[in-house]
Amino acid sequence: QGGATYASGEAGFGFSLNGVDADVNVPNSTSLALSTFTLECWAKVSNITQDRAILVKSAFSALTGNEFAYGMRVLNGGQLEGRITSSGGTAVSVVTTSALATNLFYHLAFTCDGSVLKLYVNGVPEGATATALTPVQNTEPVLIGAWASSTAGLIQRWFGLLDEVSIYNRA
Repeated sequence: QGGATYASGEAGFGFSLNGVDADVNVPNSTSLALSTFTLECWAKVSNITQDRAILVKSAFSALTGNEFAYGMRVLNGGQLEGRITSSGGTAVSVVTTSALATNLFYHLAFTCDGSVLKLYVNGVPEGATATALTPVQNTEPVLIGAWASSTAGLIQRWFGLLDEVSIYNRA
């Protein structure tokens, strides 16, 4: 949507997102109602002076507030975060120990197996958080390159390239 275009990625063409008005909206489907999962992609971020959403399924409710049902983003400064929110409104996240640099491709993966959240950068484990929580189930779409906030609209827009973005229903 908006200014989303294609550009040469790590494996063929990927989404080129401008950090302003570009994102990809994946309509809700029962296949996106995940309790265990792997989110993965090739990512090249151009700017890390603010949080940048990679892939987010939002959670809006009185219990969950304005959160991720599940998602992955790069935080201000370059650390990768994977985050889920339970149906009870409790959010839990895992953050990498090291920061990503700008203008380099990284293979990023976030897994949730029902007992631990894990992040991988270029196949190397970069963080783990134990949790028995599972993501809240809802009918929100999945956004690639943005996070839908109930109060601020689409925020944390990705600035750079995202390639081979994948969602699996297994860790």
